[in-house]
Amino acid sequence: MKYIIKNYKKILEIILFFSSLSSIFWFILKILNISNILSLFPISHIIIKGNMNFTPQEDIRQIFLNLKLSKNFVKKDIEFIKIQIEKMSWIKNYIIEKKWPNCLVLNLSEYVPIGIWNDFQLIDYNGTIFNIPFIKKKNINLPKIYFKNKNKKIIIETLLIIKNILNNNNIELKTVNINNIFSWEITLNNNLKLKLGRYDKIKKLNIFIKIYPELIKKSFNEKKNIKYIDLRYNSGVAIKYK
Repeated sequence: MKYIIKNYKKILEIILFFSSLSSIFWFILKILNISNILSLFPISHIIIKGNMNFTPQEDIRQIFLNLKLSKNFVKKDIEFIKIQIEKMSWIKNYIIEKKWPNCLVLNLSEYVPIGIWNDFQLIDYNGTIFNIPFIKKKNINLPKIYFKNKNKKIIIETLLIIKNILNNNNIELKTVNINNIFSWEITLNNNLKLKLGRYDKIKKLNIFIKIYPELIKKSFNEKKNIKYIDLRYNSGVAIKYK
């Protein structure tokens, strides 16, 4: 019995010893700051995550090449990466993390464009205007939006509804022109123009959707091409042929 008690005491002492050792270890880490400990290990692996539709791999690679990663990775290197990434206006969010012991993780999130803004920039669903690398612009297949007013957000909701209605009917939107009195004119991918006007734009577009199949049929039978459809009237529409 005495032998068993003695063994229990010994086991308890060992457990207490390692428990104390563990507490001391984490206390030291807290004092020294874990990020400082991590900085003692040179980076040998870089992982890039996220959607990268517009971000050239070579640009990201060049950022890290400029860091000379054979040296210890310190706070100033993080700041350098941040500065370089923030020059890329198409990056919405980013997270930089160092994973134990020698891995750097860069997680990127880009803006998602809904249209080409006044020929030169892109716009997202929140009305954020941004640029992308020139080489990436060649592959962009989005409607062109022309609007000179600075208050971009006031047109976004209507624009998204129009795109959705057209997409649901397998019709592609090509351009949107909004003048200084907020009168809308849209062009479809077959170059057909729709004059929606200033008011009740969605209602007028739905009228067009209802009559469109019949108009196409009539245009084909009469061998006439429609130039534009004016939907600005309270009742009926006006059709201009080429």
